[in-house]
Amino acid sequence: MLTAGYATFLLRQHFLAFPKEILEAAHVDGASSWQVLFRVLAPANLPTLVALGITLFISAWNQFVWPGLVANRPEMYLLTVAVARFAGGEGSNAWGPMMAASVLATLPAFLLYLAFRRWVLETLMEGGVRG
Repeated sequence: MLTAGYATFLLRQHFLAFPKEILEAAHVDGASSWQVLFRVLAPANLPTLVALGITLFISAWNQFVWPGLVANRPEMYLLTVAVARFAGGEGSNAWGPMMAASVLATLPAFLLYLAFRRWVLETLMEGGVRG
């Protein structure tokens, strides 16, 4: 499960790699720290922010254990718990309906990734390129 620690580390690493000269130029031009964050750092690191948002969304979407523990009625089930209990629970062999429900459950996260895959790949490739 991805947490705020992962998000903090990823953003810290990207902000540390950002050229200090640009930040100093923004401060010399009279920008406050918040203006530097929202007008310089955020737009420059937009692919990282989008990739992080997608990763955290997928992590939250795939939660299973906690919702399975606290949901005591079928109306309260999250999608992952409902899919697991859809075809009769553990030991069931209704593979067709289970696969159909699984595909439908993964579709929103997959479509979100497809919509922003350029930015996600750009962020992941930044770590592998030196120079």
